[in-house]
Amino acid sequence: MTYEPYQAELAVSPATLSLDWFSEDPAPTGTFDITNTGNIPLNWTLSDDADWMSCDPVSGTVDAGASQTVTVTAGPWPGDGTYNGTITVSAPDAIPTEATVAVDLTCTSPPPPLALTLYPPADPVVVAPGETIVYDLLIESTLGDMIIVDFWAQALLPNGNTVTVQRVNNFPIQPNASLLVEGLSQNIPMIAPAGEYVYYIRAGNYPGLVIAEDSFGITVQGVAVSGGADDWSASGFGQIISDRLSDSDRSTVAGGTMPTDFAIAAAYPNPFNPSTTVSLTLPETADVNVTVYNVVGSQVAELANGRLSAGRHSLTFDASGLASGLYFIHAHVPGQLDQTQKVMLVR
Repeated sequence: MTYEPYQAELAVSPATLSLDWFSEDPAPTGTFDITNTGNIPLNWTLSDDADWMSCDPVSGTVDAGASQTVTVTAGPWPGDGTYNGTITVSAPDAIPTEATVAVDLTCTSPPPPLALTLYPPADPVVVAPGETIVYDLLIESTLGDMIIVDFWAQALLPNGNTVTVQRVNNFPIQPNASLLVEGLSQNIPMIAPAGEYVYYIRAGNYPGLVIAEDSFGITVQGVAVSGGADDWSASGFGQIISDRLSDSDRSTVAGGTMPTDFAIAAAYPNPFNPSTTVSLTLPETADVNVTVYNVVGSQVAELANGRLSAGRHSLTFDASGLASGLYFIHAHVPGQLDQTQKVMLVR
């Protein structure tokens, strides 16, 4: 390169940044250098074309023969996938007047903690009013900890209304479990009008928090019977699931005895925005303290502090006023439970 008597020259290095972001980890960062190989100061500004990254600083001056480092930080979380963006550094009085840095971001979430798979005889199932559908349900957990959820069956009617036909509360899923529930049945009411229905099995914290679901279609054909039975009974729903639990599992199902262990299930959702829920099980009345801390050890929330009765308790961490990042939920029952889990707030 041949210089004018007084000239700034712009260069960036590296020309490509690759960032990997696992959703439970802090946002990744990368750096590149802006270098002035000329003989007068270089004034620069930068811009980017992606809303999932930020740069610091975004302007500056580099002395002759010197460099300045720019930090690129991913965020907010854009969702699973691969993303490509470009940072453009502009220096109108330099040679060249622009230089670019390509940024590649790969985002990965852990597998869902719970997956449901329905096996109907067909999809959609074609039935007449009064007939019964028999189907199977596969329940799979990828968590290394026990999770306690509610299960419920719902039908979306042709008029857009939803009816809950059955539910099972406080269902314990063991770590890395796979449970096939066969022979579940659903009756179609005699008064059901012809049309298209959707049948759901959902798991979570009934009725507001759904963490897993699956569905199949139902086509009702034929004439509804005026004045006939309107029962959306899911015959044996609760009993069939309960029958397939181990003896230790069955103890925590609604209608059974109290839980046998002090435990806190993994928070869900995680990552979350702006709230996440943890389930605490107590086999007896106990003093409980559940607190949330940030990465520097400061307490930011208290979910429980006092005496709680035996059974299951759902505790919600609402982080509406907090910054994105990693938080720690600590549960303590004197002499019984002392456990901490990580949760990631992503906005």
